[in-house]
Amino acid sequence: MQRTGMMILAAASGTALVGMVSQSLAQSLYVTDQQSGVTILDGATLARTGAIAIGGQGARGVAVTHDGKFLLTANQGTGDLSIIDRATGVLSARVPIGPSPEMVRSDAHTAYVTYEPRTGKDDLAQIAIVDIDRHAVTRTVPSGHETEGIAFSADGKAMLVANEGDNTVSVYALPGATLTQKIDTSPYGTRPRGINRSPDGDTYVVSLELSNKILVLNRSFSVIRSIATDDGPYGVAYSPDGTRLFVAAARAGLIQAFDAKTFAHISDIPVGKRCWHFSFTADARRIVAACGRSEALFVVDAISLKPLQSIAGFKMPWGVVAYPNTSGTLDTR
Repeated sequence: MQRTGMMILAAASGTALVGMVSQSLAQSLYVTDQQSGVTILDGATLARTGAIAIGGQGARGVAVTHDGKFLLTANQGTGDLSIIDRATGVLSARVPIGPSPEMVRSDAHTAYVTYEPRTGKDDLAQIAIVDIDRHAVTRTVPSGHETEGIAFSADGKAMLVANEGDNTVSVYALPGATLTQKIDTSPYGTRPRGINRSPDGDTYVVSLELSNKILVLNRSFSVIRSIATDDGPYGVAYSPDGTRLFVAAARAGLIQAFDAKTFAHISDIPVGKRCWHFSFTADARRIVAACGRSEALFVVDAISLKPLQSIAGFKMPWGVVAYPNTSGTLDTR
């Protein structure tokens, strides 16, 4: 088992020191960078406060368990899942997953990791079910082709998975991850990628990247409407209070805001290039987006819907989550 300490960045000298995470990091943002692991930001100031060596390579999907105990990263380059003690920054384990892990979501002591075996054109993507405490894959289940976003129902009894390669959304009954339904998105559009649930649990939204639309599903997973977006929608998330819906229109370089009840378009906020995923800060007043092709994070005001700042110094930022957990494209509070 490989173990490594967190590198706490010394603000005055720039020298990296090995140490424990201070209590001031109780509200933090965790950013995966495909070139350099995980960067930690202070949730209030957005200043860099540390970095975690994840052991693997090509970190993409990222999650923090809702008890705050573990930070998880899906490492595309090394085909594994890193399990990190969040309080200390110590790498507890790397769990082999399979080719090209993409997304990771956690539910209690279980992680769900999507990956894509590529032994034939008709092979389905898989979801590895990982016992976080035992550091082991307990089961794998097939999904669709090129599996992407994952969302859980409010009662924890269902998991929805977007499959961009065959234009479906798979629905599984939990805890056993038994496939119960497949939703065909092709009558509405193609390449479903992002998926998320409203805070009240009444609706789910699915982005259709190549059709510039969002699908809205009800509690029974039936499509109730589609909404036009700008070019290349991917990450989708409701505001924590459930009044607004935000969409990362990645190819357009925008985060778009919609009324979460009427789905009327409210505003377009310019950001960087290839902003796939974003998260709210703990105060729900700012959105922090990971913009890979701009090699930066972009921060917008979630209330006034105006751009605030960019944070440079990244190589290929991919995802961002917060602890305490807040709403975002990769998590739901």
